[in-house]
Amino acid sequence: MYSFSATIFKEGMNYLVEVPLPVVKKFNRKGNIPVRGFVDKAAFRGTCVARKNNRLVLFLNSEIRKKINRTENDMVSIDMEFDPESRDILVPEDLELILSEEEGLFEKFLSLTQAHRRELTIFVLGAKKPETRLKYIRRVADHIRKYRKY
Repeated sequence: MYSFSATIFKEGMNYLVEVPLPVVKKFNRKGNIPVRGFVDKAAFRGTCVARKNNRLVLFLNSEIRKKINRTENDMVSIDMEFDPESRDILVPEDLELILSEEEGLFEKFLSLTQAHRRELTIFVLGAKKPETRLKYIRRVADHIRKYRKY
């Protein structure tokens, strides 16, 4: 477990803290790092996001900020470690079936980032009625057809 204190700052709509360089070096990893731990003794699960110059930042969503009652310019104490648990979500059968009807579409879905697949899957799972779910799946299919990495 790596421990540090940091000041919350705001970037656009997001609240985040910068992970100190000595902690970054202890992770001994490149890119985004899945982590779990505690912010002011409130449990969290998140991702340290890579920035330029070996910097990492940790986003603090509204749920965790409400738990700790902290906001911009407040100091927080963080204890975190690498989180080896998968962040992937199971693809619902109906989503896979419909995407598989068109050649290459399901494969293109699988080629999306884990976060993007999770976002689209959660969108589909949010439908309450079967007809709405089908509509959402069609929207996801349209999104995947039009999606281009930049």
